[in-house]
Amino acid sequence: MLEPRLPYLYASDISAEALDVAHLNCQRHHVEQRIRLLHGDLLAPIPEPIDLLTANLPYVGTTEMNLLTTDVRAYEPNLALFSGPYGLDLLHRLLTEAKQSDILAGRAALVLEIGYQQREPLTEVIHELWPQANATFKKDYAGWDRILEIRIPAPPDKVPCLGGR
Repeated sequence: MLEPRLPYLYASDISAEALDVAHLNCQRHHVEQRIRLLHGDLLAPIPEPIDLLTANLPYVGTTEMNLLTTDVRAYEPNLALFSGPYGLDLLHRLLTEAKQSDILAGRAALVLEIGYQQREPLTEVIHELWPQANATFKKDYAGWDRILEIRIPAPPDKVPCLGGR
């Protein structure tokens, strides 16, 4: 019996140490043939257009540092936690790079973990970059906006033609 051909995933990180852990996890779960681990900054190492982009970037603002529990501050590296004063620097840069590059295929979706106070500023950025995009926010168990899903329609020149001439 033939196994179905499934697409593979790209997983990138700026931290070589994080990729080492990811590699061990891929081996532990027997998915190392399906996941391509790439070292680099945001979208830079991704070699081809993608249909779905997920990211769990640092989204805590340096102004919120005192709100984190001691164990989080002691365990997690700052690189994995903080992204500018309001936690938006990397999210904004990722969205801008996604728009300016050709990394997103025709109809693409982005799913991002976000901070609890970032709905408004991210909505503004999305509408500036993709006026026709559909942005949906999903809440965590505490009722905070935590997941942002963005569906970007295909540009008119990339919409498939269903009729023939």
